[in-house]
This record gives sequence, C-alpha cells and structure tokens, in this order.
Amino acid sequence: MRLSKKLAAIAITAGVALTASAAFAYWTSSGSGTGSATAGSDSEWVVASTTPSDAPLLTPGGPTDTINFSVTNASTGHQQLDSVEISVANADGTPWDGLGNCSAADFSVGGADAGDTYSVSPHADLAPASAALTTDTYSSTVSLQMVNRTDAVAGDGSGNQDDCRGVSVPLYISAS
Repeated sequence: MRLSKKLAAIAITAGVALTASAAFAYWTSSGSGTGSATAGSDSEWVVASTTPSDAPLLTPGGPTDTINFSVTNASTGHQQLDSVEISVANADGTPWDGLGNCSAADFSVGGADAGDTYSVSPHADLAPASAALTTDTYSSTVSLQMVNRTDAVAGDGSGNQDDCRGVSVPLYISAS
C-alpha cells in the first residue's frame, strides 16, 4: 500500500505541475460604436403678479399701488433671466386704451414716464424648478401710480381724467 500512496502523490504532483504550465487559447478583438443624446430647448418663463388686498385706490397724483411679481423657471435646466419689462397694456402686450380718454398715458409703472415701459435687469441664473435647495424664482415688486395729467386729454385743454374712474388697469409683464 505504501507504494500506491507514493504513486498517487507523484501523479497528483505531476498533474498540478502540468496544469500550472498549461497554456489557454483565446480570441482578441477590437470594436467601436457611436451614441447620441438630444439637447432640449428653453422653456417659457412662468410670470405671475398680485396686488395686495389692502392696496389703495389710484387717484390722479395720489398714492401708489405696490404690485408683487415673480418669474419662475419651469424648465428642467438652468435659464438666465436678463430682463423683466412691465407696462400698462393688454394681456397680449398691445397698447391699452382704457375707456374714453383713459389710457396707459394716465399711469406710471415703477416711476417711468407715464405710458412708458418699466424695465429691470436681474441677470439671474434660475435653477430648474425640480432642483432641491436652489432658487427657481425671481421675485420683486413694482409701483403703479396714476399721474396727474395736465395736458389736453380730451383735446379741450382740461386735463380731465374722469374716464379713468373705477377702471381696472391691466399690467403686462414680459420676461426674457
């Protein structure tokens, strides 16, 4: 029995030695590929405004209303807000003529000359609305005042602003 144990040990040792020195064959290759992604585009700003419920009624040369407005980035990426323009105008941005002789020329926005557009340049990088802990909205205020016109509103030199009584003055806010 001793001899067979020795033969077995020699056979195992020889097998291990052959396995350790055995070569393995394999293929080599190369390859390439392509891929792509599509970039999105900018999204429209979401613009909103509110007038405090306790705002005073506008009268010629009287108090001003403070209008709160905001511009929100609703896109999935950062967008640069460079300019906000506010004017007394219709919802589509066309000039507002009001009633009778009442028009945008009876009101000043942000201290601009009556009837002119008020502009602010925030130059703000607004993060995507979905980004946590970042700013996605620019908020500010603007004043609205009824001016005391002394020019010939009705063409008779009276400067009468009676047609502005009780009107709702529309503001148009444009962000870019």
